[in-house]
Amino acid sequence: MKMAVVVAAGSLALAACSSSSSTTPAASTGASGAAQIKVGMAYDVGGRGDQSFNDAAAAGLDKAAKELGVVSKEASASNGEAESAREERLQQLIDAGYTNIVAVGFAYAPSVTKVAKANPKVKFALVDSTDAKGDNIENITFAEHEGSFLVGAAAALKSKTGNVGFVGGVEI
Repeated sequence: MKMAVVVAAGSLALAACSSSSSTTPAASTGASGAAQIKVGMAYDVGGRGDQSFNDAAAAGLDKAAKELGVVSKEASASNGEAESAREERLQQLIDAGYTNIVAVGFAYAPSVTKVAKANPKVKFALVDSTDAKGDNIENITFAEHEGSFLVGAAAALKSKTGNVGFVGGVEI
């Protein structure tokens, strides 16, 4: 849930930085006449329902829609797709008028860098990477090791034998 809040906050922070000028697509208005915040969400492989980063981002997007009236459009990556497919997905969101783009997953870094350069008035957030570079890009990362340390400490305190086991998914 914490990650969802960070993603939502990142999306909204980027939206707050966007121009309200009538020359940018961000200035679409609803019935009240107020500018709508439009967020395009590009999920990594698995999309909604992956029980990981994508779901956390989706939860943040849902909360932003419910509480702040954010308008959104979502798109997901496919297994084994080419870099050009990620670039096209981001550009399609922009072409549809979404001026705040959140890309979930480090695999989007090259695509975000390229598409952001071609679309300087669009704000981008890239989750789980620091590799995308540009004035209109925010990289969002998490200190996973801090939470892992606390879980390890809790396990050690709970241990009756003084031993703690761990099964990881990353080759060290």
